[in-house]
Amino acid sequence: MRPASTFVATFVGDSNVIAGRVTAVSDGAVELRTSGGDLLRGTGDTPLQPGDEVVATLRPERISVTPEGPSRGGLSGTCVGHIYAGESSRYEIETTSGTILLRHQNRPDAPGIAMGARVHVTWQPGDLRVFPAAGQQMSPAPGDRPA
Repeated sequence: MRPASTFVATFVGDSNVIAGRVTAVSDGAVELRTSGGDLLRGTGDTPLQPGDEVVATLRPERISVTPEGPSRGGLSGTCVGHIYAGESSRYEIETTSGTILLRHQNRPDAPGIAMGARVHVTWQPGDLRVFPAAGQQMSPAPGDRPA
């Protein structure tokens, strides 16, 4: 089940919130540019148009981490925080678009992220949910007429 609003997406547990502006929309897929200049891809159910201000939400457990290197999509950053929480660890990755919180299971075959390590964080486009920014006038759906 996908959240219907930013409030619902951030109500229970942790969630990353990333501000941006829509650059393209196609069949529910939304491309946005963050204030840090990063180009991200996500999905949204609310009609949006290029130029609309938006916020995107991303759950920490939906993020994958790879060593920094060339990659399409996602964000590059530096590990600036780590909290061990038993079966999982919580990491903070500082990026040009803000601090991203991620959570990973602690397993012997999956080493953690060292403080100061440069990494690349990615996710499936469907995991980045895009909503109109607070106060943003929603664009009319195709075929809708003003009342």
